[in-house]
Amino acid sequence: MNELEEIKNRIDIVELVGGYVQLTKTGKNFKGCCPFHSEKTPSFIVSQERQMWHCFGACNEGGDIFSFVQKMDGLTFPEAIESLASKAGVKIEKKNFERNEAKAKYYSANGLAADFYHTNLKSDSGKRALEYLSKNRGLTKETIAAFSLGWSTAEKGALQNELKKHSLTTADLSAAGLVANKSGEWRDLFWNRLMFPIRDISGRTIGFSARVLDDSLPKYINTPETEIYHKSNILYGIDLAKESIRKLDYAIIVEGNMDVIGSHQAGVKNVIASSGTALTENQLLLLARLTKNLKLAFDVDFAGSQATRRAIELAWQMGFNIKVITVPAGKDPADAAKESPEIWKKAVKDAKYVIDYLFMSALSQHDKKDPMGRKYIAKELLPIIKRIPDDIERDTYTKKLAKELSVEESSILEALAKISEPNPVYVEVKKTIEKTMEKKLTLENKTAELEKNIVGLLLLEPHYLDFASTMLEDTDFSDEEVGKDFEKMLKYYNKKGKISEGQFLSSLGKDAKERFSLYLLSAETAFSDLDDEKRAEEIYFGIKRLKKNSLETKKKDLSEKIAQFELDKNKKGAQEALEQFQLLLEEERNLN
Repeated sequence: MNELEEIKNRIDIVELVGGYVQLTKTGKNFKGCCPFHSEKTPSFIVSQERQMWHCFGACNEGGDIFSFVQKMDGLTFPEAIESLASKAGVKIEKKNFERNEAKAKYYSANGLAADFYHTNLKSDSGKRALEYLSKNRGLTKETIAAFSLGWSTAEKGALQNELKKHSLTTADLSAAGLVANKSGEWRDLFWNRLMFPIRDISGRTIGFSARVLDDSLPKYINTPETEIYHKSNILYGIDLAKESIRKLDYAIIVEGNMDVIGSHQAGVKNVIASSGTALTENQLLLLARLTKNLKLAFDVDFAGSQATRRAIELAWQMGFNIKVITVPAGKDPADAAKESPEIWKKAVKDAKYVIDYLFMSALSQHDKKDPMGRKYIAKELLPIIKRIPDDIERDTYTKKLAKELSVEESSILEALAKISEPNPVYVEVKKTIEKTMEKKLTLENKTAELEKNIVGLLLLEPHYLDFASTMLEDTDFSDEEVGKDFEKMLKYYNKKGKISEGQFLSSLGKDAKERFSLYLLSAETAFSDLDDEKRAEEIYFGIKRLKKNSLETKKKDLSEKIAQFELDKNKKGAQEALEQFQLLLEEERNLN
């Protein structure tokens, strides 16, 4: 057994994929919404038996544990091998595959830096920082360890000296975002600061957020943009929150790192931070892999923030359901969680639908009995109502605003009409592309889907192969490769006198085995809910349908040939083609 096979044997694909996608058991397989494109009807299938996944929707992607982690976490194949080998406890010899040496060094440098800072926190130099975390913030040793919190000392070049012991150069540390050149001298970027390692969804340290404990320096500084750290992609705490988000089917989004940590300690673990930025497209795409439900817990300026409103609009366009958590007055989530975990949990539970929250906020800040107050309320809420994607919901809140302001609904509708349409965003373009792709799949690829399903069904139910052999030949398949695979299966059956799925797959090469595994998965997905009688009908009528499609295609080709022969005044050619056409008609009649 080679190393890749050993990794596959140790990692169950359902467990792996289930860490990212909410899966439901359907027959012998598992189904969920594809994490690689937006969809409302689940078309993403995971087979535990075959240890493979496939999207039967718009993106039509598929593969094994390696390809899934590659696509999900944005890794190269060598990186995916390393990641899964580590998870499986399998040692990989570096000589067996090429590594992305540069990226590997950056991940390694940041990981080693996190360990160094965490060790510092427990030393004499980190005593004040540790007291701040434990006494001021009320964090336990377990929580501090879970988030690998650390301390960067004021000692000159401390980190550089430590990491050079691991054969990392100054150039490596600079590219990893850990050192900077100041006046011709390379210095540690972070010193005398409380360190918050930032990790990606796989748990790899990719950068840091660093906080001073006094007012001597800028309060926070972050890792600069590097090859592995992109602020617009970051969700602090996602590695520790992903399981809980998937299980509870919603994510809580807060502003600060301490909000995440405090909430986590209070037992609310499906929480992540946007790291001080409004939610970005990339962050939302990452979250969409886990859930389509968000609860926002931002500060008191939430309602008035244009950046937040743009984020809401973007999230709406991407199909998210949004609620707002009202944190007790004067507190942030970290304070609320520290003071009373139960109060924080109740606030989370009582989150209000975002439009209701915005209405409440606007009405509480302005006097609706005063003409100017009504003007400001309308100014805040009209753009929000305009951007509600659902027509019925938009109509409901139009009526509600008219009632609150004691004006005619027609006045609100006139005001809405004057507001310019939202600028097209990436998501709308993306949705249009996906709808086009899905339509094309439905209209043009139904025959290809049928052909693959028939081959898969015949392998699942080989006692129908005799019937299939009298009806079909490889040229009846529009997809030449599927036709050849059908012929391959038929030859094996005729030679052995029987066929079993396991033995047949074992006789195939790698590529053919993968194709037949996909045929089987496709057939199981399409017909898993059918009893034996219904499945027999599907096979019988499916084969006839496939044959009929083939005859239609052949008739069309012959019609074109006949027309061309007549144009060329080739009577002999036209007559021969017409005779073939008559034979096809006879064959078609015999099918009915």
